[in-house]
Amino acid sequence: MPQNYKDQTALSLGAAYQTGKWTLRGGARFATQALRSETVLAVIPAIPTTFGSAGFSYQFSPASKVDFAWTHSFKKKMDNSSLPNTSEPIRAEHAQDSISLAYTYRF
Repeated sequence: MPQNYKDQTALSLGAAYQTGKWTLRGGARFATQALRSETVLAVIPAIPTTFGSAGFSYQFSPASKVDFAWTHSFKKKMDNSSLPNTSEPIRAEHAQDSISLAYTYRF
């Protein structure tokens, strides 16, 4: 199943603000489409191009902290314009959320 991805241009922005034991973070990513419409498959929905993220850290002590992060890819729709990989035209749409929670103890 050739995907024939093309080069992608992406702009990523992020910021962090620290106050006391808290660090707050936020970011965004905007990219061009890397997948060609003629090779879109419903089982490989690699089509989102806009992402947002937020997170925080809390420092319990110099050796102990907790980190939380959330990333959301905004829904994107794409049609396959020809039929090399499917017997019928398809419309794929995809959005995704990713959450991470970590506890770190340094010794």
